[in-house]
Amino acid sequence: NGDSIVITYSAVLNDSALIDSANINTAVLKYGNNATYTTEPSTTNTYTWSFDLVKYSNSKADANKLPGATFSLYEVDPFADGNEDAQPLKFFLVDGQYRLAKDQNSTNANIKTVFTDTNGTYDIAGLDSGKTYYLKEVAAPAGYNVLTTATSVTISTDGTPATTLTNDTAEVSVINNTGTELPQTGATGTIIFITVGGLMVVAM
Repeated sequence: NGDSIVITYSAVLNDSALIDSANINTAVLKYGNNATYTTEPSTTNTYTWSFDLVKYSNSKADANKLPGATFSLYEVDPFADGNEDAQPLKFFLVDGQYRLAKDQNSTNANIKTVFTDTNGTYDIAGLDSGKTYYLKEVAAPAGYNVLTTATSVTISTDGTPATTLTNDTAEVSVINNTGTELPQTGATGTIIFITVGGLMVVAM
């Protein structure tokens, strides 16, 4: 009598978890003879995040999405020294959305490691706050060179991207050059934009 007992528990978000919104979990402890007493509820708000990857031809101002590119996502920069053997993250494709696989060692045939789309838009979900991810272009659209550097996307601890917000959308730009060889100075290239969206914390 008079002592304190601390009970901890953990849980993993499943494929029904809300994206970009609070997943609310409440626990109470019943104790005493016939569970007469109940502790105050302990509630957690757990978030998992997404971003939209959109590729445009020439510039975003042209509003021409560029289909035909494929990407993989990494937890480390796959182009950095020592990361040559880094493995891309595994995702399930569910209703057009790529959701991070809970078991990264799974060999499930439905798991994807490459993002593909026909209209230049990709929806990637199930990401952790406070982490930096790296997009690697695996195959470029026809007539464009594959990017030789990764594009990083950092999600801050509150779920907002660590880049300047414009109309609630964070944009990261990368460049693809046309042709089979890298163009010389003065050659025409194409600016590709990656749009990171849906990362704002929902007001409770």
